[in-house]
Amino acid sequence: MTDFHHIAQQIDIIGLSAVENQISELVKTARSRGVNPLLTQVLSDPTEPEIARLRAFARIRAEFEANRTPVLAA
Repeated sequence: MTDFHHIAQQIDIIGLSAVENQISELVKTARSRGVNPLLTQVLSDPTEPEIARLRAFARIRAEFEANRTPVLAA
């Protein structure tokens, strides 16, 4: 199972560009669960500034945590 903690660790160690596949899956799940579309758009767009993408990631995590929704299945 992939989770926010694992993705966050990978981002910290090797950067956003190295986890684009996990980000893509996370965005699909977030969209299907009704997460704010602006957040998913920013996170999924590699042309956005990294800080904006990181903040979107954090806000998406907060929305999932607030709803206690499972993130991704393996």
